[in-house]
Amino acid sequence: MKVIFTIFTKLSNSQNSASVPVPDFTNGDWETNRRGMNVNLETGGGTTGIL
Repeated sequence: MKVIFTIFTKLSNSQNSASVPVPDFTNGDWETNRRGMNVNLETGGGTTGIL
């Protein structure tokens, strides 16, 4: 993910720090996630298990 945000940062900076559209990588789940969710995904997360 870090690389993706670096790309958006560079794009914004090249346009005098203008806002740039960023895709919703959560597919809308950010609206329904409860407080204190496991953002580091130590226990898996999403719809896939830990391989």
